[in-house]
Amino acid sequence: MAKFQWFEKRKFWWYPLSWQGWIVTATYIIYTIYAFRRIRMEYTSNLYFLNWFAQELLSVTLIFAIVCWVTSK
Repeated sequence: MAKFQWFEKRKFWWYPLSWQGWIVTATYIIYTIYAFRRIRMEYTSNLYFLNWFAQELLSVTLIFAIVCWVTSK
């Protein structure tokens, strides 16, 4: 059975090839922007909040990278 590629591996990252890849990429970008805007809305120097934000952003980026890797050429 042929594997359908959503992404193409480039030198350092992946490039979306299909509409599914573009949807995944757009969702990742929109969520990242939302997370950074939420920092401004909170406007706090609370170390717990910043630690939580870093863990959240790292986990979302890791999930995005795994999806790219699994669905790439």
